[in-house]
Amino acid sequence: MKKIAWIIAALVVVAGGLAFYYHFMPARMTRDNIRDAIMAEERLDRAPGTDPTELAEEVDLGPIPEVDAMADATFVELDEPPLTEDGETPEVFHVRFECSNGNFVVEVHRAWAPLGAQRLHELISEGVYDEARFFRVVPDFVVQWGIPADPEEAAKWRTKTIPDDPVLQSNERGMLTFATSGPNSRTSQVFINFNDNTNLDLMGFAPVGRVVKGMDVVDSINPEYGQSPNQGRIQQQGNEYLIEEYPNMDYIERAVFVTSADEGANASD
Repeated sequence: MKKIAWIIAALVVVAGGLAFYYHFMPARMTRDNIRDAIMAEERLDRAPGTDPTELAEEVDLGPIPEVDAMADATFVELDEPPLTEDGETPEVFHVRFECSNGNFVVEVHRAWAPLGAQRLHELISEGVYDEARFFRVVPDFVVQWGIPADPEEAAKWRTKTIPDDPVLQSNERGMLTFATSGPNSRTSQVFINFNDNTNLDLMGFAPVGRVVKGMDVVDSINPEYGQSPNQGRIQQQGNEYLIEEYPNMDYIERAVFVTSADEGANASD
């Protein structure tokens, strides 16, 4: 009985703390954060081995790069999506996002979030992010994108959900993570953390990569529209809606697989 009482008390404290935080924090990752926080807490309780510390002892996460760890590196575009000899997603791969305000490179680690890394590889391979707008930019919190420019393409990806990955890394500055609307709901939307948003770890947001070059470009993404664009209208009307009502919104011109090269290589960043 005492154990049950302690568990109930702990859940009340967690839920209360999250409620307090989101009451004063205007940037929300979902429409009903308190509900999702509680669901995430329950999901963690039901799934054995989802504690990040425990999993880190069982899984080789590889080196964790610092933000802009490859700031001086040169990257060359790959002709084909990188794959292992078995045709699988590589353990580590790099993606360059060529944007209206500059370029940045993300290093993706399959060990951090296997299903998320596989989905991101699929999205880049199919050009889903090309011309996609940064429709949610909340300074000191996150920048979010991932609704395809074409409504028909958006409709296709909106229902292609993947199961959750356990949270093995923390949502620190520069980490790239899939957005969700609840358990097992990840599709194509992702965000990059501007600051250390470790509260998102408890809510089940599993980082899949980190910005290793061009974090200054991420920081400079135009924030003037905040999170005012209507995601429903983006889904239905795509870039036609965003270009008409939010003409200064920064966007991804294209996202491509790259690999690091010697400084003397004939490549542009």
